[in-house]
Amino acid sequence: MNIDARARRLYSDHEKVLALLAKNHDALLLERTGGSPPAAYWLLYRCRGIAKLAENEPVFRTTHQLELRLPSSYPLQSPSVHVNTPIFHPHVFENGDVCLGARWQVGEGLDNLLIRIGAILRYEPVYLDFDSAANREAAKWAQQHLALFPLDPDPFAASTGPVAIPERSISWVDTPGMNEK
Repeated sequence: MNIDARARRLYSDHEKVLALLAKNHDALLLERTGGSPPAAYWLLYRCRGIAKLAENEPVFRTTHQLELRLPSSYPLQSPSVHVNTPIFHPHVFENGDVCLGARWQVGEGLDNLLIRIGAILRYEPVYLDFDSAANREAAKWAQQHLALFPLDPDPFAASTGPVAIPERSISWVDTPGMNEK
């Protein structure tokens, strides 16, 4: 079978994603894929994030549904990522689109991107770029509350190698019985 470079990359990325999921099934679930080889992924992250603010206090949620799509010019063009569940984050537009900024690099594997997205959801400080915010209100709030971050420990730390770091009163949603940070 003769496959082009993009298809080889998609197959390679899919294998890496499956390996990441196998090691981290408590933190990240693959709900489904689209295409053969897969060029779309529907994922469920299990980590603490912020759904919204209520009277300037965060309303946390612990599950986040995302859709990741790989354009026809992938890997030269970055994937598009959309959060389908409520989220309040400096790098997520109000419509749910995640701003990956200029940090996408052709050599970044999809598995590393999934780890990076998890870090974004958890407000990992190294991934907060207040000069390039998609949601200015969330950026302003986050700058004033840096001591809260990250919201959860890195669930991928024990099972993966180093990931490239870029240059640059509590209420809960969807978690019955959980009432403290």
